[in-house]
Amino acid sequence: MMAKYGFVRAIVIAGVCLVGGMSASAALAQTVKVHVSSHGGDRLTAKPDVQFSESEDAGGASSQVNGHGNAHDKVRGHAQVDPQVNTFQVNDAVRYQKMDGFGASIMEAGLMTLNTLPEDKQEEVLRALFDAKDGAGFTAMKTPLAGTDFQSAGPWFTYDDIPGDVELRNFSVERDFAPNGVGTYILRARKYGHFALQAPMDYPPDWMLYDVKK
Repeated sequence: MMAKYGFVRAIVIAGVCLVGGMSASAALAQTVKVHVSSHGGDRLTAKPDVQFSESEDAGGASSQVNGHGNAHDKVRGHAQVDPQVNTFQVNDAVRYQKMDGFGASIMEAGLMTLNTLPEDKQEEVLRALFDAKDGAGFTAMKTPLAGTDFQSAGPWFTYDDIPGDVELRNFSVERDFAPNGVGTYILRARKYGHFALQAPMDYPPDWMLYDVKK
């Protein structure tokens, strides 16, 4: 893949990792969609689908994914790999790092979009994203603390916008639990599944910043 397409971005690797996490027998039934961004000029360019085919090497059973879906020839128990075929070898007997989960970001913009749907369709979307049995079962989510450039409800805000309020007497998360707030979004999502939540602060209130010009 590297030789033919140049530097392949994470979207290709992610697709292969998802399939690679399955058993070899389950992976054989999968078709992998390939989209490539490269130094050669590709920008999420669709490439031919690839499929897994079964082979065996000296270390035991393994599966390979190639651009044609053809089984590789076997020579003395080893897979004879066609150098013209882009190949990923997956040996499910060897494991390295642990994948803790997959997910996405929880933003006001997402809930605003969700709220444009009929109520029953809103619940269908949440189930499709977070239900481990009937949906994607997202288990790793991220949301910002207070304002971020990905919020869409406006205006820009923090949890305390009163200048000089060092005792945080006006600290409030009220907006997060409004109809389009991220807190509301999280509570609705938690009805369908459990997930870890990373919540970094995007930016502090302006009045907390030290002005070096003064």
